[in-house]
Amino acid sequence: ALHAFVQKHFLEAQLDVVDLEPEVVRLALDHFNVKRGPNFNVTIQDGRKWVDGLPREGLADARRYDIIVQDACAGHPCSLVTAEAIAALRDRALSPNGVLVQNLFGVEPDVI
Repeated sequence: ALHAFVQKHFLEAQLDVVDLEPEVVRLALDHFNVKRGPNFNVTIQDGRKWVDGLPREGLADARRYDIIVQDACAGHPCSLVTAEAIAALRDRALSPNGVLVQNLFGVEPDVI
């Protein structure tokens, strides 16, 4: 699990996770060596709703993300790979030199 790797090798990293399914979070905690702690926050919510809920003026600089990893769309249509969602992440959540990493496995080619 990527979260466990980051927690082990980047001790100061802040991990903020948004997941639609509480069961996915429970499985990560129970079976993939992901640890709860002050640097690990979980929000149970649809990812697109989380994006749409970001302040229009964007997050404060100190809260912006250097890396956003999106792994939410395997095998079904996904509202997180639209131009609007990507622009919102870029404009409201990423730091100036931030990177958005998307797992597009299973996304229909005409969506990309």
